[in-house]
Amino acid sequence: MSTNIHTAANGRGARLVRYSTVVAFMVMGSHAFAACVAPQPPDHIPSGKKATKEEMVAAQGLVKEFDTATNTYVTCLQTETDAASAQLDQSETDPKKLADKKKKLLDDQAKKQNGAVDKDKDVATRFNEQVKLFKEKSAKPE
Repeated sequence: MSTNIHTAANGRGARLVRYSTVVAFMVMGSHAFAACVAPQPPDHIPSGKKATKEEMVAAQGLVKEFDTATNTYVTCLQTETDAASAQLDQSETDPKKLADKKKKLLDDQAKKQNGAVDKDKDVATRFNEQVKLFKEKSAKPE
């Protein structure tokens, strides 16, 4: 993350960004929190024992796309949570309620992020297993 020295020195830029984010989410209303959509994993990973090189390359592309979409989703969740947290800071006056709401917000975010990362790792693991089988099959003389 790059930091503008002048902005970091006086802090106004960071406050302006937070304020702008809160305003943007308030303007968008409840639809703002529906913005992060979990990506769907590839429908099919071919069997490495039976697949052609073209099928494996195509599957690799889908796995990479899913990984990129997962990273985008995780970033979106973080942005969404930061905005919701800032909104809570502005709207909740009871410190106990604020702490409880923030804890729930962070717990929900962590569950979503962890679920997405776990799914991403699972897809990568299954694909890598099939790549290994594909390479073993390809290395055998026919």
